[in-house]
Amino acid sequence: MRLLLVLFFSAGLRLVAQVPLERVSADPSQLTEAFLRNQLEPAAAALTGEAAANPISATMLPKAPRISTQLMWRGGGRALVAAEFSNDISAQDLYVFLDSSDVGWRISAFRDVELPGVFYNQLAHFRNKGENAIRQDWESRYEASASRGVTREQHEAVHGTADSRVFYVFNLRLTSSSDRDLVRHFEALKPRFEALRQKLERISRSPMALEHDQPEIGQELSYLLIKRAFHDTEGPLRLEVSSIQGDDVGYLYCADASCMPTPTPGGVILLRPLGGGWYLYRTT
Repeated sequence: MRLLLVLFFSAGLRLVAQVPLERVSADPSQLTEAFLRNQLEPAAAALTGEAAANPISATMLPKAPRISTQLMWRGGGRALVAAEFSNDISAQDLYVFLDSSDVGWRISAFRDVELPGVFYNQLAHFRNKGENAIRQDWESRYEASASRGVTREQHEAVHGTADSRVFYVFNLRLTSSSDRDLVRHFEALKPRFEALRQKLERISRSPMALEHDQPEIGQELSYLLIKRAFHDTEGPLRLEVSSIQGDDVGYLYCADASCMPTPTPGGVILLRPLGGGWYLYRTT
């Protein structure tokens, strides 16, 4: 038994042994994973630019038993890697930009997404409430208003309709979701997304956003939890889930590479392929 224990711990030590930088510097995803697992030696040498000037502390990284990385984009000596920290219940995402150098890849910037505190308060308020409960809450508030002589139209002018409240809550939940849950949302409703895309392509392109009051697509936007759609004369078709203080998340469609945006630490921080020309995007 003692021998088995020695072998077990020896194997464990090898699993967490430090990885020389030069062994993973040829692969952006491997370099990122080794750094995030705190297995890189020397770790500081893996950083450049902004990341080197403001090193990320290991204590600031999400705590999770599983870490995975995936190359999202690569071009012109730059790369974007998405990292996921997960357990059996939830996942958190981190986006890592890398630059190529004469000695291999180096991490140049880290990005993540954090909603303002008020949104987490709202999420807590509506936790575990389904559509029926949300509608009942709305009706109770309206009845209180009606007892003071307020008409339904007056109440809706201030508080919105019951439908808009349901959309708000479910859209808020989608906005706060991890990438894996945003992907699942798309995959579960892909035929509806495709149907909406086809409708949008029949509408004249415009720099103006298309919202829920658009008769041709309003109901589809609401059903898919999309806040607004953009189909400009240039660039991809874009379905915005939310835009909060410059942090945007949504889905875009681009069948031709010429309309794809280029990821940058100060702009698009995620382009995750969903198949068939669709992508999950984030901006900051």
